[in-house]
Amino acid sequence: MQQFRLRYRAHDIELPPGEFVIGRSEDCQLSIDDPMVSRRHAMFCVTGNSVILVDLGSRNGVAVNGDKISGERPMIDGDRITIGKHELLFCIVQPDSQRSRGFLARTLGPIELAKLESAVGGGKGPSTGTARVVASFTTLAQLADKALALGRPEDAERILNGPYAELMKEMGKGALVDTIVLGRFATYALRLATDLQKSMWIEWILEAYSLQKMLLPAPIIDELFNVAPKLKHLGQKPFFDYVNTMSESTLTANERFLLQRLEGLARHLT
Repeated sequence: MQQFRLRYRAHDIELPPGEFVIGRSEDCQLSIDDPMVSRRHAMFCVTGNSVILVDLGSRNGVAVNGDKISGERPMIDGDRITIGKHELLFCIVQPDSQRSRGFLARTLGPIELAKLESAVGGGKGPSTGTARVVASFTTLAQLADKALALGRPEDAERILNGPYAELMKEMGKGALVDTIVLGRFATYALRLATDLQKSMWIEWILEAYSLQKMLLPAPIIDELFNVAPKLKHLGQKPFFDYVNTMSESTLTANERFLLQRLEGLARHLT
């Protein structure tokens, strides 16, 4: 049986068999605090190897890949669902990461692929926590570079999804991440956001730095000014959430200026 997920604000949410309701009500499986979202806005019906998205008579409707649906719609891998100002990505989970593995096999060949899988999954090196995630990212980033150079950002995203999800999980448990390491993750996230036109990678950056209570570096903020205005469905809330978190910290005059720049950027987003 296939597995299904929603990616929302850089988090992967499992869609188990049965009904999965999204809405403003706290009784929903995914509750979104947004006045544009109805109390019971939409529902995913998961049965066997198929998923149907149903609009539950919401006031503002549900869009899939930019088109409003009427009633219900079957989901396919990669569909982008818009509810209010929020975007979710529907994913079909391929066992053993078959899709990215196929790209790696074509790029590296069987011998080098076996070495890579040993290094990332079962070889020697860090075995737990943040160190393992960073080691995996360092190895996989080289492959992502090749995918990006070949104009295949979707493959780069599939290659890097694992380390990004794992690092977010570690930070959610309180793990501290080196400034330089987090900067590397942020840099690749910006590239993915640019090439794929996906706002969730910007949201990942803001949430990661918020969890670390770390000020975004000036070069990252500069790049956000270039990337963020071009992305659809990137709202103000992730930026203001980050600004509010950082405002609680003791900041120098220069740091306050950087934070004000970010707040100014947020105010220009719709």
